[in-house]
Amino acid sequence: MFKIILIIAIILILTILLISAFLFLVTMCGFFKIPISALVEESILANLKDMEAELMSYPMEEVSITSFDGYRLVGHYIPVEDAKRTVILVHGWRSTWCVDFAHIAIWLHSVNCNLLMIEQRAQGSSGGKYITFGINEKKDILGWISYLKNNNMLYGLPLYLWGGSMGAATVLMDSALISPDDITAVIADSAYSSIYDEFAFVGGKMHLPVHPIIDIIWLLSRIFIHIDIKKDGSVTDAASKARVPILFIHGEADDFVPCKLGLKNYEACTGEKQLELFPDAKHVQGFASDKPRYTDMILNYFESAEYF
Repeated sequence: MFKIILIIAIILILTILLISAFLFLVTMCGFFKIPISALVEESILANLKDMEAELMSYPMEEVSITSFDGYRLVGHYIPVEDAKRTVILVHGWRSTWCVDFAHIAIWLHSVNCNLLMIEQRAQGSSGGKYITFGINEKKDILGWISYLKNNNMLYGLPLYLWGGSMGAATVLMDSALISPDDITAVIADSAYSSIYDEFAFVGGKMHLPVHPIIDIIWLLSRIFIHIDIKKDGSVTDAASKARVPILFIHGEADDFVPCKLGLKNYEACTGEKQLELFPDAKHVQGFASDKPRYTDMILNYFESAEYF
């Protein structure tokens, strides 16, 4: 009887270790590729080709920087005549600048915004081995801001950081590192409150034992990436120290990053802030769910941030 219990225990331990290692590969290892079709709804992908073709018809320049740890990071810069502002667009986990922002970028271009759409580290054409959910990415954003400044590409215009999902979490982390001298405001659409909270939520949806799996992923990230997802992965903590205005956006029907996680960030922020919730919007789908309201909201926010 003891041997049977021991064998079962060993099998359970090995199973948990294998699941944890697999989830670490899927979530954080850039070399483990996942087709975008496996992550994005068919209805979104169906419209993507036309929007991508329209974006590509604009005068786009591929630009690059070297990250703080030596990787080549790629961006796509689209200038516009009579520009009123510049927006850095930061995409989410396992996504691309085009999937996350093609629809918004086309509209932003039409309202006189210069655009810099970056490719996050370990994704797309950018270098890097690991996705760190904002911990290292926030430093990359500082590099992109410096790139625009050093190449005289801001022209004295307002500068915004705009992120979706993991990109939103990244720019919120940056809000504690930058000053109003660096940017005008942050726009964060569908950010999680911490890496730990998001992993716990997704693991719960998959009916996995959050503990010890998330603890093993923490250990693997410490060993292989040298980051601490518990200590350094709190978006809420960064939002509480924000030094610039923030527009928080979230869909109340979000089933990937639940609205309650985004609300944690808003409630923690003690600086200038605004919250906009979209009742019928799923993850980063506020623009698609109610384009007139979303675009009016953004234009009003630009106006209030720039003129008041």
